[in-house]
Amino acid sequence: MNPETRYRYDALGRRVSKATYGRHTGHTARSRTDFVWEGVRLLQENVQQQGWRTYLYDAEQPYTPVASVTGKGESRQVWYYHTDVTGTPQEVTAADGTLVWAGYIKGFGENAADISNSGAYFHQPLRLPGQYFDDETGLHYNLFRYYAPECGRFVSQDPIGLAGGLNLYQYAPNPIRWIDPLGLAILEHQSNFDAARRTGFENAGMTNPEDVTFSKVDPKTGTVVEFKGPNGAKVAYDAPHADMDVTAGHDKPHVGWQSAGKRGSGGANRGNITYDGPQHPHRSDSKGDDKC
Repeated sequence: MNPETRYRYDALGRRVSKATYGRHTGHTARSRTDFVWEGVRLLQENVQQQGWRTYLYDAEQPYTPVASVTGKGESRQVWYYHTDVTGTPQEVTAADGTLVWAGYIKGFGENAADISNSGAYFHQPLRLPGQYFDDETGLHYNLFRYYAPECGRFVSQDPIGLAGGLNLYQYAPNPIRWIDPLGLAILEHQSNFDAARRTGFENAGMTNPEDVTFSKVDPKTGTVVEFKGPNGAKVAYDAPHADMDVTAGHDKPHVGWQSAGKRGSGGANRGNITYDGPQHPHRSDSKGDDKC
């Protein structure tokens, strides 16, 4: 029979192992990789007979890798990742600066070439933020969905159906500005509150002040924190809170937005824009302070 790869998932939908079986291996896996997770972010992989690899990420950009540590037996080695503005790896170097891997990863994640100055194969499966390349299928594992890099789309529909928009297979309108690390919703980051606010109104299509109305006021600061536009468009200034997934930006100050259209019947895109710097002055310091 042809080689067959089987995937196993835990109760949260995270892939915990993949094993490939060949023609002559029977019920014994020819190769096997086990995965360890930190919440919904890949922390470590253990490759059969090759050792383990632990990933380290940027403190401010939770899906941007900065280094990995590999080991087998008593040996340890650190590798450093060099990423583009989205957090996608472009090069990996050893501690002495030797280039061990370089990819030509296009805007929607397709890798045109793997290059190594060391002459040896280097395992580097990370692609767009939150994605893991499977060489047996050519697809990227994106936690809750699989992604086809050659066409820049998911291979399965949005789990929430038309509530996520008319395009059920879309990754992001622009992968330079947006990422989708969970395969569920797009996420964006800006340098400060003013930049995030401007981008939020642009994304929501609320650029004409005459079409914008106030819809919520923070009870402590007395300032407007939510705005509504035509046909369901909305922008909200939000404080950090832990009642939702932190990797979607809810643990940081963020501006939430939704474009026009009814979520239940498609047409609306939505996302969060995190930003650096202090909490904006319009919102209380935590979501728990908001009682309205």
